[in-house]
Amino acid sequence: MFYRDFSRKEIHDMLKSTGFSFNKDYAFPMSGSNQAYVFIPDGVVLVDQAIELLKKDSKLKLEPVERKLRWDIDGKDVKSKKVVYEAMVPTKTTKLKEINILEQYSSQLRKIRPGGGKRAAKYHQLIFNILSDIFQPQLKNPKKEEKINRGRKRVDITFDNKSESGFFKELSDKYQIICPIIFVECKNYTNALETPEYDQIDGRLNKRRGMFGIITCRKTEDEVDVLLHCRDLVRENPGAEKYVIVLTDDDINNMINYKLNQQDGEIDNILHEKFRRLIL
Repeated sequence: MFYRDFSRKEIHDMLKSTGFSFNKDYAFPMSGSNQAYVFIPDGVVLVDQAIELLKKDSKLKLEPVERKLRWDIDGKDVKSKKVVYEAMVPTKTTKLKEINILEQYSSQLRKIRPGGGKRAAKYHQLIFNILSDIFQPQLKNPKKEEKINRGRKRVDITFDNKSESGFFKELSDKYQIICPIIFVECKNYTNALETPEYDQIDGRLNKRRGMFGIITCRKTEDEVDVLLHCRDLVRENPGAEKYVIVLTDDDINNMINYKLNQQDGEIDNILHEKFRRLIL
């Protein structure tokens, strides 16, 4: 339960960083100035080690604390039994530093090791959170593991392209690329992306859904090989060219820094440079 102390975005950021995703399937009417939302605990807690309320201190000690209860039973004032319990009482407090969610995401990204299973799931959730923040307000309505092809396949991340300026706006206006939906596939490994990874996102793109996608991975050893694979998707589909760029950890962290410094234009420059290399 939240009151007016926080904005809607702050509430969503707090819940997102602790493993909850916003469920848009349930829409509740306003009640006066109050609004209800549904969140699902389907993610991993990404900032569970970012906040330390009490630090271990040798001076901490146990002190007895008395607790007395009183309540009314059948109109009679009855005194409860005295309850005494022990609690940890710190002898000093630690002043909390201001914490920026994007900075914590960047820190967590460096800690996640490549691999599948839980590591891949954590990486997927983290990239979802980062890109949702970095690409707003150009891209909206982020969804994780959205079903396509009548539920037979799932896309790691999708965004609705609602851009009114910037890179994603230019894709449609300047380059005439159909891109109402932006597709993202997340690969939590450092080995080279192979043909199956490119074929996977190739199968996501069509003229109805969109013709632009992104692959995220931890790093790339051979930039030329990556570029050639991405160019193949353009040249092998005459009349229905598909455009894919690859973002590494370095790219993601650079974009986080630009977002923190309110330099959204530099984020566009990163995307523009990758796209320019693709089409030249």
